[in-house]
Amino acid sequence: MVIGDRLVGAALRAVGATRTDEDVLPAEPVFPPHLHSRRWGWTHYGVMVPDLPDPHRFLACMAIVGTTGSRTFDTDHARVDRPRHSASLVTGTAVTPPGAALRHRSTRYDSHLTDDGSFVRFGDDLTITGRGRRRHVVGRPTPDLVYDLELELTDAATWFARGPVWEHLSVLTRYAGTITWAGATAEVAGTGTFEWARSVGVHALLPWALPPRLKVAADTFAYCVVYLDPDTQLLLSGFGGFGRTLLDAAYLRSTRGPPERLVHGVRLAVEERGDEVLTPDGRRTRPPSVLRWTSADDRLDVVATVATPLLYGLGSGHVGGVTCTGRLDDRAVGAPGYLEVIDRRRGGWPATR
Repeated sequence: MVIGDRLVGAALRAVGATRTDEDVLPAEPVFPPHLHSRRWGWTHYGVMVPDLPDPHRFLACMAIVGTTGSRTFDTDHARVDRPRHSASLVTGTAVTPPGAALRHRSTRYDSHLTDDGSFVRFGDDLTITGRGRRRHVVGRPTPDLVYDLELELTDAATWFARGPVWEHLSVLTRYAGTITWAGATAEVAGTGTFEWARSVGVHALLPWALPPRLKVAADTFAYCVVYLDPDTQLLLSGFGGFGRTLLDAAYLRSTRGPPERLVHGVRLAVEERGDEVLTPDGRRTRPPSVLRWTSADDRLDVVATVATPLLYGLGSGHVGGVTCTGRLDDRAVGAPGYLEVIDRRRGGWPATR
């Protein structure tokens, strides 16, 4: 166990996941897809909104370009091209039917992504355009649901990872635009996130899919975006693999002050589970319905309770809207949130380390 802890700690340090200092967002950031890279095996684009008005509640827009080679995020049962040329997308709001949020596209035949990431299109499902801090996203999760949002990336950036083999960026982002549903168009505006990630991966070199037993044994993942006020977000995460917790963390960021990274002493526990569901890849699972993040120094105690139907398609897991309650320091938390959760462990998510 001691050797295992040391190896996990060394790996987390190597990708910058446990650094307590934060890095800045470049003035003119570039988000390339690396379609033909021999180093970067997959990339990720995301727009997540936790504060949409009823009946939508949240917006999920999460794309993986390429195939990760991990149990949590690979959806080989639905691929439409070779692993290097496949893209998976989950997008929708609380009105989207749970089985209609997942899409698969070929980056060779029905998508178009420019080398600098200024134009990213996945069929008719999702288009992200723009340069630098300004982006425009249009999504069509279903024929009667369309969102059209202008994005402005702020200086409040969070780097979950920033190392030579993996980089993962999340930016507090202002949005404004429209959502059309069932023939009615409503104007919306608020605060969400824009995300981009890239990682080395086996499929930068290997053209065929790995069997499940050879994939990276990542088995649990949770990520929650909590709206605190128009300028402030709390990000909560949990990541597990090889049958153990790897990193639970919390990140506080605001346009009004410096960010904070709580990457030591945070614990995620699943307190309740929902009903059993059968996923499209043939697994029976009970996704968490109540998750709780706490910290050893008693600064953090936040509970996220699932408040909408969960949409399948975040890799082999789900996305949805949550209600978050609790406290951070002396600040009461009572806010909407956006949740991503994947649970591939037999017997369910570990309650303790």
